[in-house]
Amino acid sequence: MSEFIKTYRQIKDHQSSNYRGSLKDIYLNTIGPSKIRTEKLPKTSLLFIVFHSLFQDQKEHFKKLLLEIQNEYTFISYSEATERLHSGNIDKRYACISADDGFKNFMDASYLFDELGISGMVFINSHLIGETNYDLISKHCAERLLSPPIEFLTWNEIEDLRKRGHEIGNHGWKHKKLTQLSASEIEEEVCVGKEEIEHKIGPISHYAYTYGRAEFINKKAMDIIFKSGHETIGSAIRGQHLNKLDRGTLIKRELIEPSYPLKHMRYFVEKHRN
Repeated sequence: MSEFIKTYRQIKDHQSSNYRGSLKDIYLNTIGPSKIRTEKLPKTSLLFIVFHSLFQDQKEHFKKLLLEIQNEYTFISYSEATERLHSGNIDKRYACISADDGFKNFMDASYLFDELGISGMVFINSHLIGETNYDLISKHCAERLLSPPIEFLTWNEIEDLRKRGHEIGNHGWKHKKLTQLSASEIEEEVCVGKEEIEHKIGPISHYAYTYGRAEFINKKAMDIIFKSGHETIGSAIRGQHLNKLDRGTLIKRELIEPSYPLKHMRYFVEKHRN
């Protein structure tokens, strides 16, 4: 019987070796510090963390990773972080955390967040929420996410997340690349996703575009996202925010996956590109 991926070990079994990735790992293992050095951090900043999946065999490692960050940053909700960013009220080091794609294993992450007193955000593709068809999910994961099949959240789980103080954002209707779409197709991808989410759970304010890098967003898409009623757009462009950010500008989010060795996480947090 076909089964969904439950562990990171299964993910690694599906991955082919990558020479460039191996060199990067060697480099980061060499220069990554043995602990986050306070003197290397900005005195005041906003660190938006983004990840995708938390598998069963990653929970303890991810907890260690978050505790190290929590020792240097005060975690706040995504909405509070965006308000502080746009008002310029950045009076110390703050962090918030969000996950893209809406995988079911965000539930495990949310229980860890509850334990640590952290409010999380999950950006979802509404078309996949509650979907159980293995073949459809397998096709979506392979074509859109370049991953083996992973289960997605249900609407009941989405509601449970909200009741426990976590937030929901829009990641598009079907996880399409906005830069490959016409204006009408972008509007469908953005607005149908927002409408379906709001029909289920009420108003939402935040969008995170798919694939995250700078080349996967443009002015046409940004204009449509903001005109549709979203207040912010999250990217996966690395860096922290040290200063006030004008509304209508992309939010940088630092990619820190649960699979990252602690030395890698420390390197990216200390680098704090503005």
